[in-house]
Amino acid sequence: MRLRRSPAKSSTKPIMYTLGVLLPLLVLVLALLSQDDQPLALKADGAAPIREPVVAEPAPASKPRYSAKQRRAVGYLQTAMGHFEAQKWPLVVEECEKAIAADPDLVFGHALMGNALNVMMQWERAADSWRKATELEPTSFEFYYHLGFALSQLAQDQVNNQKKHTIGKQAIESFETYFTLAEGDSDATTDQMSLAHASLAAIYKTNKLAEKQELALSHFEAAAALDHTNELAFFNIGLLYAEKYEKRGDETDLENALRAIEHAVTLDPTNTKYVAVRDALVGHSSPAELMAAMQQL
Repeated sequence: MRLRRSPAKSSTKPIMYTLGVLLPLLVLVLALLSQDDQPLALKADGAAPIREPVVAEPAPASKPRYSAKQRRAVGYLQTAMGHFEAQKWPLVVEECEKAIAADPDLVFGHALMGNALNVMMQWERAADSWRKATELEPTSFEFYYHLGFALSQLAQDQVNNQKKHTIGKQAIESFETYFTLAEGDSDATTDQMSLAHASLAAIYKTNKLAEKQELALSHFEAAAALDHTNELAFFNIGLLYAEKYEKRGDETDLENALRAIEHAVTLDPTNTKYVAVRDALVGHSSPAELMAAMQQL
């Protein structure tokens, strides 16, 4: 797998970097659609479009490259992009809805709206947007990542256990498709891959069956291996090993728990949750005392 690390951590929400791969292509699409109907040619070196030479002979009439419907949709999408840059999320959604109404197959309209809805934490609508985007572009690992993320958040909000399980299963399937598509793709980043593993682990962690807890641990460990600054992954690794220690009393589990929690504390020394568990582990508390400390988090 060839992965590249993102050049810098975003100061905005983790989901905000989601269009990093899509935006350049979106800008190109907008630029092409904003041209008149004269055919365009792209230079081989990727430079800006240039007009083809004018042919002296009369050319037969041809249909416009882009329909009026597409141009109208792109106009709305251009306005939505402006609102996106200004972080005016409700206005982004409003303009994307207009774009989609004009052209339901405008995949970037669904993706841009999904991003805005993610930020607004409207998970059900966000999942609908990302699901439509995956239907229109089934080879995009980005879209499946965000569909899985929205579904995982939606599952957490469910009170009904059956509905929570159903949505959680859909999230797992989306993340698994993401991993398959991202495998070997040079545009996949270690940061995003780490977040995907952590999100998938969090879904498994809610299921207290031993086999699901092992799956959760394996995905948290994969997340930590990909991104050594993923403090939540290290913290959850520590918790899962601490729970193992509580059940089995194996000192190896205690050592693994302490190592992971210590790393989480190093990354965020002001986090009282991390410090509380670390202190319990360092004090070699009894399993019962350790669980009591964890239950107070």
